[in-house]
Amino acid sequence: MLIDPAYPMILRNDAERVHRNAVRRDFSIGKDTYDLYALSGLTRGEEKLWAKFATLAQGKPRYDLLQKLVARQPALRLGLLLDDVAEALLIVGVADLRTREGALLVLEWIDDDFGAPLLPPSVAREITPKLRALRRRRFGWVVPPHSGGKDHGKAAEDGAAMEYPRIWLSEAQLERYRADADWSAIFE
Repeated sequence: MLIDPAYPMILRNDAERVHRNAVRRDFSIGKDTYDLYALSGLTRGEEKLWAKFATLAQGKPRYDLLQKLVARQPALRLGLLLDDVAEALLIVGVADLRTREGALLVLEWIDDDFGAPLLPPSVAREITPKLRALRRRRFGWVVPPHSGGKDHGKAAEDGAAMEYPRIWLSEAQLERYRADADWSAIFE
């Protein structure tokens, strides 16, 4: 975990290495950088591809590179899939995945083999096999931080450290998250 005092964000996994490389290249940090760090924080060992991704303009080469990263990194794939789940849950008014309670509700739903109908059948048919396959791998899970509803724009203005909207936790860290451990204790 690294806290960058110049642009206060809590960086994890590849995001930390991407940031160090960016600083060495005198990279200017802007809005797109936040999105890049948030995505790269869901991967491991891909910092060179993320550095290349940062240099590409919008278009097919950038899209192709992101697809390569998605195919190789289950946590990145899970993060993007959970974005779809979050949107569907908000539309039907069941849960908010930006909160710890919402994330745990969905995780329990998956671990209970999708017993309760959380999503409309048309959405569930498409999403549940993908969620099941990813959960069977037991590589961890993507959750919101304990500060789930924090206003990131306000945090940046105040100079407070911003937390990503989602964090990849290992299985051991996920158990501490489920047990409602202190946020910093999860990463010890």
